[in-house]
Amino acid sequence: MIRRKLNMVCVMAAIAISSIAHAQKFVGGDISLLPEYEEAGAIYKDHAGKPASSALALFQAHGMNAMRVRLFVNPSQYTEPDKDPNACQDLEMVKKLGKRIKAQGMSFMLDFHYSDTWADPAKQWTPKEWVGMSDSQLKEKIYEYTKSVLTQLNEAGVTPDLIETGNEISYGMLWGTRTEANNNDKNRCWKNAPEANWNRIACRGSGGASCAHIPHTAAGS
Repeated sequence: MIRRKLNMVCVMAAIAISSIAHAQKFVGGDISLLPEYEEAGAIYKDHAGKPASSALALFQAHGMNAMRVRLFVNPSQYTEPDKDPNACQDLEMVKKLGKRIKAQGMSFMLDFHYSDTWADPAKQWTPKEWVGMSDSQLKEKIYEYTKSVLTQLNEAGVTPDLIETGNEISYGMLWGTRTEANNNDKNRCWKNAPEANWNRIACRGSGGASCAHIPHTAAGS
């Protein structure tokens, strides 16, 4: 496990994001597992082989100015066979890491996974506490949850500078449980039912009814 964690830091990709509104460029990477690397004894060095005072200081010295951290709803509640201990970032962990990013004078990018585990094109499992909710209830829940998280982060002095709504959601999100989604494709965005599925993720109800009553921040991107 330690070797795996240390290897992962070597493949952390740099990301460049242009902000049209502020004409500012953000360059950085995902450091969600940085505390795990540090606990495992990872040592960060510059090109000359000199140990850095901290990983964040090293990244900043090499031109990075923003760091991404992912957030799962309740990662401890995910108990399926494919459970990955690296999908462990709950709100308290994000607060602590976000404070370190801010203290370093860097921008903080928050990635909402809207799941208890990894969310990507192959899996978008609905959080355990949200299972059984209708699409309309899920829209409201996303808004309430997002607002609660951002309020708590703001109160903790860790207001995100950038927000990623969902993770790799080109195939939709909140498909249901792992078992339900594997046996029913209705909540996915793909060729089997593209119109209905795209209406769902675009925050539209049956018959094409708009979800204008849901606050704008509730809609996934």
